[in-house]
Amino acid sequence: MFLYIYSEGRRASDEVAAKFGLTGTQVAVIKVLYTLGEVSLSQLSEEIRRKDSTVSGIIDRLERDNIVRRERSDDDRRVVTLALTAKGNDLARKLPRVSPLVALRDSIAELTAAEQADLFRVMSKLADNVTRRISE
Repeated sequence: MFLYIYSEGRRASDEVAAKFGLTGTQVAVIKVLYTLGEVSLSQLSEEIRRKDSTVSGIIDRLERDNIVRRERSDDDRRVVTLALTAKGNDLARKLPRVSPLVALRDSIAELTAAEQADLFRVMSKLADNVTRRISE
């Protein structure tokens, strides 16, 4: 069931991204930059939970397509910040606001209080079982 929910979320995200000629991760980068504004590469990597080297390659492609720009600090030339270009901001405004995680959160919110309690109880038990099996 969890694999299905995860897979459906990824599939839906990839379909949306493909409509814009992007990957799901590129969409995540654009949404983060649109929401947070200028950030460092490491901040962005942390936000989308990817390695700096992976994010750097994604930024290379988005920069090539004039969606993202890199800016060096005037105070410290080693510091580089990332931001959306005008084209990137326009694209970000066109992207759907709902992410798979938000859709999942909203779907859980539609459950009754008793159903939410049951879900939490079962998920907690599963997490405990997985932790126990891993540490055996």
